[in-house]
Amino acid sequence: MVHTAVGTVGSFVASKQILNDIQRLIHWSQLTNLFSVPTDCDQRNERQGWMGDAHVTAEEAMMNFDMAAFYTNFIRDIRDAQLPDGELPDTVPHKYGSSPADLGWETAYPLLCWYMWQQYGDRRILQENYEGLKKYVEYLRSRAQTTFTVFTSRATGWKWRIRPAITSPTSGYYYDVSLFSRMAQVLGNSDDAASYGQVAAQIKDALNRTYLTPIQEITRTGRRPPTLWHSSWIWFRKTIAAPWCVT
Repeated sequence: MVHTAVGTVGSFVASKQILNDIQRLIHWSQLTNLFSVPTDCDQRNERQGWMGDAHVTAEEAMMNFDMAAFYTNFIRDIRDAQLPDGELPDTVPHKYGSSPADLGWETAYPLLCWYMWQQYGDRRILQENYEGLKKYVEYLRSRAQTTFTVFTSRATGWKWRIRPAITSPTSGYYYDVSLFSRMAQVLGNSDDAASYGQVAAQIKDALNRTYLTPIQEITRTGRRPPTLWHSSWIWFRKTIAAPWCVT
């Protein structure tokens, strides 16, 4: 099988054979989608560097393979694809899809940088991309439909399964700003850490105030919490500490 040369660094064995089979499928599925960029599907015409697929598989990939050089290169490609105003496309290199991308795809930039820092402890990935990440966060702020919130998604009915498709991208907006504040803290940029931390707190308060009632039910979408939880797990698994509120 042809793929980018990445060494295996992790393994998984369970007493349940079905879990071992799942791990084997994950291992091979990941390898078949590594061709200098992380592709979406190797069996059909979406063999592109889709940003959404890149970030949702990144943690798994880093646990299974040595991805340091691979993602350093891909993050450099993302930085090269970024427009002067901070906008990012659906695919990198941008050959297919939309630009600007939905936030669920654009967020690959900060997420991949953060995962690299967490996994490999190399500050250089944050240093090299700091200005690009800051430009991206400022771009998000310029797109916010009110002072702190909200975003909508073109992927309504497919990725988010929410009507309207607001809550997931908005909570992703919160997480990206919060994450940039943490990156600034890691690099010792205390002013940015404090400033963007304050912005993130304002977004969080606006999100909770808009979408949660005192009994912690989603109000704007008309959906009860379990529906929202499962449909927007990408964002809420990162932003929720208590069951149905951003904390």
